[in-house]
Amino acid sequence: MMRIITHCAVLFLLLLSQGFSQEAVLRLASASGAPGSSITLDLALSSSQNSIASAQWTLNYWPVDVAAVSVVAGPAAASSGKSLYCSDGSGAFNCILAGLSNDTLGDGVVARVTVQLASATSDVVSSIGVTGTLGASPSGAAVPIQGRAGVITIPQPAQLNGVGCTPRSVVTPGVAACTLTLSAPTAAGMTFKLSSANPNLTIPGSVSVPAAGKGATFTIRASTVNSIAVALVSATFETQSLSTTVILAPPGGGVSTAAIVNAATYATGPVAPGGVVSILGSGMGPSEGVGLQLESGRVATKLAGVRVLFDGVPAPLLYVAGDQINTVVPYGVAGRASTQVQVEYLGALSKALTVPIATASPGVFTADASGTGQGAILNQDLGINSAANPAAPGSIVMIYATGEGQVNPRPADGSITGTDVLPKPVNNVTVSIGGTQAEVLYAGAAPDLVAGVMQVNARIPMGIATGPAVPVMLAVGGIKSHTDVTLAVQ
Repeated sequence: MMRIITHCAVLFLLLLSQGFSQEAVLRLASASGAPGSSITLDLALSSSQNSIASAQWTLNYWPVDVAAVSVVAGPAAASSGKSLYCSDGSGAFNCILAGLSNDTLGDGVVARVTVQLASATSDVVSSIGVTGTLGASPSGAAVPIQGRAGVITIPQPAQLNGVGCTPRSVVTPGVAACTLTLSAPTAAGMTFKLSSANPNLTIPGSVSVPAAGKGATFTIRASTVNSIAVALVSATFETQSLSTTVILAPPGGGVSTAAIVNAATYATGPVAPGGVVSILGSGMGPSEGVGLQLESGRVATKLAGVRVLFDGVPAPLLYVAGDQINTVVPYGVAGRASTQVQVEYLGALSKALTVPIATASPGVFTADASGTGQGAILNQDLGINSAANPAAPGSIVMIYATGEGQVNPRPADGSITGTDVLPKPVNNVTVSIGGTQAEVLYAGAAPDLVAGVMQVNARIPMGIATGPAVPVMLAVGGIKSHTDVTLAVQ
C-alpha cells in the first residue's frame, strides 16, 4: 500500500508540474515620496504563459493620502498595439487595456501610474490596491489575473511624539528630569517653547533638538507646596503641542491624592458607578507598579498593601503605584450626589477627596492609552483597527469604553464578565462615526474583562468621509464622550 501511495504522489506532483499553468499577475511597484510630491509606479504584467489580448483593473487608493492619479500605457502595451481607457472615481481608478488586433500582450510594463500625494497627509505609508483584475484571451475567453498592490512610503517631517518627566511625583522642594521625543530625526533642528501655569514650577523657556536629533532633555524644579497639586508641563512648536502631568507633593511624604480622572480619556469630572478611573497622587503605593490579581474569581480589593475606599467600600484594583492607581468605582455609589475617596497604603490613609457622581461618564479607550487618537477598536474580522488596517464602510467595529453607569443585572464589583449573562446599561447608548449616527448592534459588558468595561458593536455608516482618523464618539443617556478619539475607515 505504501508503494502505491508513493507512486500516486509522484504522479500527482508530475501532473502539477506539467499539466497546469499559473495565473497571470498584475503587479504595481512600490516607491517613496514626500507629502505633495509626484511619483510614478510601473504596473507590470507577468502572463505566466497565458495568452492575454486585453486586461482590466481598478486602482484603489485613499483620497486622504492621494490627491490625484493618472495612468498612461506602458511600453509592453504600446508594442502590442493596445490602447488604455481609464475613468477616475473617488478612491478608485478603473482602466481597460485593449486594441483592435488580437495580438497578445507581452510581459512587462503595461501601464505607468503617476500618483500625486496629498500635501496634508500625515500617514507614513499608503497602499495602492490592484483589484477587479481580469484578462481576455485572443478568442475572448476570460483569463484570471491576480492583482498585487503597491506601497508608497511617505517620509514625514518630525512630529512631537511625547513629553514625560521622571519622577512624575515630586516631593517638594525637588527636581524632575523631563524628556521630549520626536517621531523621526529632525532635518534642520527644532526649538520647543516650554510652559507651565503652576507658579511652584520653574522650567526653562525653551529646549532645542539639534539637526538629526530625535529628542532633548530638560530639568524642572518645584518649590515647596503645602498641599498636593497637579501641574501640567507643555512643549509647543508651531501648531504642535503636548503636555505631561507632574504631581507636586508637600514635604514629609505620606499618602496624598491629587485628582481622579476617567481612565480612558484622562479627563477630570464626575465619575459613574462601575466606571474605570485613575487616581493621581503621591506615596499611594509601591514605586514599581503592580498589576491586578484575582481572588476567588474577582479582582482583588487589596494589592501590594494598597486599598481604595469609596465611602468606606473597598474598590477593585487594576493597577497600583506610588503616583497612579487604576480602579473601578463600586456600583453601590449609584444615586448619590458625591462620594468620599481615600487611598490606604500600608495602613496610612490619605485625606478624603470629594468626587461628584453622574449617571454616566463615558470614555472610549485609546490604543496607546494616551486618551486621544486611535481608539481601542477591533474590526469585524477581530483585527486591530489602525491606519494600516482600516475598517470598511458598512462593516461592524467593536469599541471598548467605560463610564456607562448602572447596568442590568448589576454585577458584583470586580467580577469578570462571562458569556452567559451580559449586563447592559440602563441608559440608551448611541454612537457617532464621522459625524453620522451609526447603527448600534450591541452595547453591554465586554466578555472576559472586568465589570465596568463596555463593548459597543456599531456599523460604520455608508457615505461618510474616509481616512485614518475618522472621529468616533459615543453617548450614554445623552452624556457624550470626548470627541478626540478616532478610527480608520477605508
